[in-house]
Amino acid sequence: MAAMATVSADDTDTVLLGSGALAWSWYMRVSVARSTGTWTLTFADGEDPDYTEDDETPRWITVTHADALKAVRRIVRADRSTTGVGATTQRECRTLLFKGADESDFDSDSADQVLQVAGFGKVVYG
Repeated sequence: MAAMATVSADDTDTVLLGSGALAWSWYMRVSVARSTGTWTLTFADGEDPDYTEDDETPRWITVTHADALKAVRRIVRADRSTTGVGATTQRECRTLLFKGADESDFDSDSADQVLQVAGFGKVVYG
């Protein structure tokens, strides 16, 4: 088995959060906190059937750099039917882990799928 690449918080920030994925409608009230060595994404689940724009208590989802890496590893090793990700997402996750961020090519769809697996355990939207 090939050696794994080092994937930093800056890497996941760039390839996942910087992909445009957070523009999908299910990401509402998005907040990203960045600090040395990590980031934390918090959002209201805009597709939650009980959610409205004026809702003071939406379902809040939090995803960290560590959560994203855990999701990437799960996507690489799991059967796609258990996570709901596409073949492109699985391929890019494998590339990220084994070749590094510079070799990966996440688009907004594949980055969104990783963030959904990190936040919900599987792809639930889109």
